[in-house]
Amino acid sequence: MRSIFGLLCSALLLTAAIGCSKSSSAGSGGGGGASIEGTYLLQTMESGSFKLNDEIAKMPEENRTVTIKGDKLTMNMGMKAETSTIKIDSSKSPAEMDVTETKSDGKTETTHVIYKLEGDVLTICGPDTKGSSKPEDRPKEFKSGEKTMIMTMKKK
Repeated sequence: MRSIFGLLCSALLLTAAIGCSKSSSAGSGGGGGASIEGTYLLQTMESGSFKLNDEIAKMPEENRTVTIKGDKLTMNMGMKAETSTIKIDSSKSPAEMDVTETKSDGKTETTHVIYKLEGDVLTICGPDTKGSSKPEDRPKEFKSGEKTMIMTMKKK
């Protein structure tokens, strides 16, 4: 597994490919104590020079939905919903989130990310790694790079 970011990226690439073939034959957190709970639509995703922004905008809403409720983050990428447990520390600057997935074999993988909520836009930035990341892999700023992925989502 490539972490939550890798999973999102893989799901989006597959969804984009399916969408393109269909269209050719016929789219509590870091903001002054504001809660990040809600349902969001993925708007942009970047990792270094890799960008899916235009492709994401063309996808149907059900293929790019992320819901945060309590300590759960659920990604619905149209084919299958994946739920992870999240642990938030909004007292840090930037605010931190640990995203833990339980694999089918019972093992867990945790990705250490930062996030910010500005109005109705949630930005998440984390390491673009295979498997778990280490706390020291957590980005310090909201910037994509060769080993860092950044996503923006708008609340529905």
